[in-house]
Amino acid sequence: NPYLLCDMDLAVVRIEKSIMRQEKITVYGDYDADGVTSTSLLYMFLKENGASVNFYIPNRFEDGYGISTDVLDKLYADGTKLIITVDNGITAAKEVEYAKKLGMDVIITDHHKCPEILPDCCAVINPKRADSTYPFAELAGVGVVFKLICALNKATLESVIKKYILLVAIGTIADVVPLNDENRAIVTMGLKMIPLNTNVGIRTLIDVCGIENPSTVSDVAFGLVPRINAAGRIGDASKCVHMLAGTIYDECFKIAAELNSLNTQRQEIERAITEEAFEIINAEKLYKDDIIVVYNEGWNHGVIGIVASKICEKYYKPCIVLTDDNDGVVKGSGRSVGDFDLYDSLSACSDLLVKYGGHCLAAGLSLENDKIDLFREKINNYTRDFLNGSSFAQKIYIDYDLSADMVNIENIKALGVLEPYGVGNPKPVFSLKNVTVKEITSLSEGRHIKFKIKATNRDIEVLGFNMGEYFGLLSENDTIDIAGCLDTNCYRGFEKAQIILKDIKRIKHI
Repeated sequence: NPYLLCDMDLAVVRIEKSIMRQEKITVYGDYDADGVTSTSLLYMFLKENGASVNFYIPNRFEDGYGISTDVLDKLYADGTKLIITVDNGITAAKEVEYAKKLGMDVIITDHHKCPEILPDCCAVINPKRADSTYPFAELAGVGVVFKLICALNKATLESVIKKYILLVAIGTIADVVPLNDENRAIVTMGLKMIPLNTNVGIRTLIDVCGIENPSTVSDVAFGLVPRINAAGRIGDASKCVHMLAGTIYDECFKIAAELNSLNTQRQEIERAITEEAFEIINAEKLYKDDIIVVYNEGWNHGVIGIVASKICEKYYKPCIVLTDDNDGVVKGSGRSVGDFDLYDSLSACSDLLVKYGGHCLAAGLSLENDKIDLFREKINNYTRDFLNGSSFAQKIYIDYDLSADMVNIENIKALGVLEPYGVGNPKPVFSLKNVTVKEITSLSEGRHIKFKIKATNRDIEVLGFNMGEYFGLLSENDTIDIAGCLDTNCYRGFEKAQIILKDIKRIKHI
């Protein structure tokens, strides 16, 4: 029931009043995929229900994250009477006060961690509110917006699900929230709607990606989401809303093709910055720190979050990547590992920060340039206290011990009942002990490894992505223990079982 969310009743009354009076409503979004899908969803719904509505997506480089007073001035001059934030706003108390002084009402819908004092506005809808009794706190921003349109909806719930649930699923997958409880229901229903999709923008995006019959979280996460995100990272994210809310195929396809091109550019920029970041980390020996804080001027703000993720993967430590913003202020994006709460660590350093916000595993911040060293020292002290003498260690949890003969297409397909996989519902990991290695091959210039293991009547292929270092450690007929996930490899209509390697625990040379 959407009305279990605090202030939902207040938000519905205020929005219905605006629709009835034909007051201008502005949906104030964010430039990532969750923010873009949230904006598109609410904009389309309000427009279809007779509202006088427009939207505003901040430019990452000109406006920064969240509400800004300069943008509020523009919206007021343009006649906006009601602002509805999506995927942002929970920390914008000062900006909300400014909007009120101008004569604009504000409704906040957000899912980020809440400050102790909430903004004073018409309604604050956030399942993470301290006083919330809503039974599930991990909705994505687009999930919170979906609950709002369910409350506003005058038709059947089934009709809303049929029309919008795929868009909600895309945003939910993009924000990497736990795929359990209500998120699991949203994503499961959304993926099932792909063959029945009526959203022209989503259809053109699928066509541009070249994914045949997309049906999994991976198809969405690695096909659609990066292209939606690319616009906000190095371009104008509002184009994505025009695409997702569009109705003419050729117009939407033109935008989708542009997003595809931007994504290619994003990959090139990200690769270059990642290499530079690793060089700085090695030169300054930052890898010895408990939390890596790496800074360089001139890096693209839009990709530093991805770079932080790459650094986390390499060193298995929390990481914050900083670069210049303007007027002596630097902007940063961080990623975490394990159970280390990045948002709490930033809160402990709040006296050094201009602004911060986010989640346990991902957060953003800004601080003055001359405080970088102080910040690095303070957040490392906090992390050291958190570790209490231990260190960050990546753990692989084994769900079941298999024999090689159990790795077959029938069993892999049976595991499909556990999907969709994601954070909170990871793909099962299996161990296979005392297996014999055959036909070892190095792939992609040494980055990956492939080999086979013996079953009773056949060989099973094992792929280790980014595990090329094992190529020099393995020999033909070695006996090893492996951990990995089961997968299928389809080629020219032929399907075979394979294992995606996670780790090798023991190697016994013959």
